Amino acid sequence: MQKVLIISYFFPPCNLTAANRIGSWQQYLPSQGFYPIILTRNWTGKELTEEDRLLSSGNTLRLVQNENSEIHYLPYKSSLRDRFFIKGKSNKLFAILSKVLTLYHLIFQNFSVKAIPYYNIYFHAKDLLKKDESVTKVIISGNLFEQFYFGYLLKKAFPRIEWIADYRDEWTSHHLYNSFTSKNEVIKKLERSSELKWVKSAKHVQTVCPYFAKRLETLHQRRVHVVPNGFGENFEKYLSQDPKSPKVNGPLKLLFSGTLYENQILDVFLNSIKSFDAKELQVSFIGSKFSLKQEQVLKELPLGLVQREAWLDKNEVLKRMEETDIFLMFPFQGMKGWPSSKLYDYLPFQKPILLCPSDKDIIEDILLDTGLGIVKNGERELQECLKDLIAKKEKEQAFLSLISKDKIEKYSRRNSINALIRVLNS
Repeated sequence: MQKVLIISYFFPPCNLTAANRIGSWQQYLPSQGFYPIILTRNWTGKELTEEDRLLSSGNTLRLVQNENSEIHYLPYKSSLRDRFFIKGKSNKLFAILSKVLTLYHLIFQNFSVKAIPYYNIYFHAKDLLKKDESVTKVIISGNLFEQFYFGYLLKKAFPRIEWIADYRDEWTSHHLYNSFTSKNEVIKKLERSSELKWVKSAKHVQTVCPYFAKRLETLHQRRVHVVPNGFGENFEKYLSQDPKSPKVNGPLKLLFSGTLYENQILDVFLNSIKSFDAKELQVSFIGSKFSLKQEQVLKELPLGLVQREAWLDKNEVLKRMEETDIFLMFPFQGMKGWPSSKLYDYLPFQKPILLCPSDKDIIEDILLDTGLGIVKNGERELQECLKDLIAKKEKEQAFLSLISKDKIEKYSRRNSINALIRVLNS
């Protein structure tokens, strides 16, 4: 098998969605003739909060190896900035010091790899490439985007390598980047300059969807490949099962799991559910944060209608997904062509996915293609829809009738690996 070195800060057992993309590559690349060598930081799988992820983890290199792949988990040493950030949650002085050190890192990581807290990944990659000249292909997945600096430096040190810049999101071309108040104009200019300089040395650039690809092509003035996300093997078992009728007991259960972005449109949905009570409807948000405006609307809703929970581990999230009746999706204002990775995780459960309002783009297309979509645009329209769904649950009637398992299956990570293979072989 041909070896391919993959560098990614996020990797299982990390609980974040960002880890799943590279986790699936480690799983499926061997069947396509590639031997993945993963370099990542140490994870315990218990990091459920931002503070957890900043704690030191692991003391020595942990190597997990078999005939198909190897994973190098490098120790993560909590930086002074990390420690001040954690203490800053309850102490204003440490909060200020944390911001000062963050500014230092944001500036100097553009010039010195040692300003990056996990720079040990770079030096480990350098040693590996020096010892094994058969490794010529490298993939570096961001964010975290300063990892692209590793690719730039590795290319200079080892001209034989061909590295691929994998964008799971946009960096300085992100449509909200210029509005980030946490970064001043000097830092933004430095990051834009670094992004262009570092990625120029990559043989290929790839990303998760056509929307990002188009914007990145404008920035880098080169072709950007699309290697989509999908649902992983741990979700495939749900697709092999027959769709289940809703349980008649209790209210209609709606679930949104994961991050809410600033530009996601929730007002139509939140305003629509004001007329329902907790006996009819139960809306759950897991690991989601709301804007100040959304918080105000939530306060006006009937008691118990909306339940909010912090991040849960993967097994607990899967349990909640099994128990829910309907999944929720909200479109992204000003963004086309980005389906969001959580949509793929919803698909194999073969349950209705309520999109409100429609994005009139890729999310609606996928929902209609698979037969899982319920798409509504206005408040009154959505209210009537929810009443109908509540009535169907009370009568134990199926919510959907035209589900296509074959269409759902094509959105699996097992199938999307073919797009990565094409990039690796080009």
